[in-house]
Amino acid sequence: MPRELLKKFDARIVTGWSMLLGGIVFAPVAHLSQVPSLNMTSWIAIIFIITGGTMFSYLFYLQSLNYLTASTTGMLSAFEPLTATIISVTILNTHIGPAEISGAILILGITFLQALPKQLFVRRHNQVHS
Repeated sequence: MPRELLKKFDARIVTGWSMLLGGIVFAPVAHLSQVPSLNMTSWIAIIFIITGGTMFSYLFYLQSLNYLTASTTGMLSAFEPLTATIISVTILNTHIGPAEISGAILILGITFLQALPKQLFVRRHNQVHS
């Protein structure tokens, strides 16, 4: 987490620089794949994914750190793939199989582990080593 950067700079600045630097790092390999011819609908979808699905989502995530603790935002971000799966199954009629069910169980498990109080782990660790 760029917590130290967020103390000095606005989240929009951090997001902008991270996207720019990521693009510069990616630029040397961008020419390796041929760009297909796209219609206007495809270009609009790509622009929406870049701005809405990447740039704004990262910006809102960084902005949320001003209002929520890092552990809370971590738990919320752990639910993101689970939410995407539920939406794709209900709205897009995507098939769900054993791999997806296993992934959902792992996501829920990690989320519940993150929710456990830190003192619980410290107490158990001290009991084991005493």
